Amino acid sequence: MFRHILVPIDPNDEAIWRAALEGAGRMCMAFGAKLSLVAVVPDVSTPLLAQYFPADHEDKLRQRALQTMKEKALPLLPATIKPSLVVIDGTIWRQILETGRKLGCDLIMLGSHQPEFADFLLGSNAEKIVSHAHCSVMVIRSEGETARG
Repeated sequence: MFRHILVPIDPNDEAIWRAALEGAGRMCMAFGAKLSLVAVVPDVSTPLLAQYFPADHEDKLRQRALQTMKEKALPLLPATIKPSLVVIDGTIWRQILETGRKLGCDLIMLGSHQPEFADFLLGSNAEKIVSHAHCSVMVIRSEGETARG
């Protein structure tokens, strides 16, 4: 059914992506699909923002993201699954969609938190991904989350 699955990894919030990654691992086993993990480092290179961060800030964020994928994400997958690991800079939702397009993914599995007030005003990354995706998207709520009614 699916040939290539993309799972976004947020190095700052394992609770959001853990269930999505485990589900993607099971789907890869069932369908023989490839798996790619992507972490997006927010771009702070604009002159206004850059002055507040050390020169190597983005490099450290990229290293941390890759380390998180290797040390926390990979152990959750069956040993037979060898995902590609992608770390990219930019706007989170846009880069996830662009990466999925470039890699030819036909499913994006992502975790999401319970919406907060700011999400209703600005929209969440998950909402933007679902709205603009070129492929199927499966949103997995963080463990213990339930929809508010």
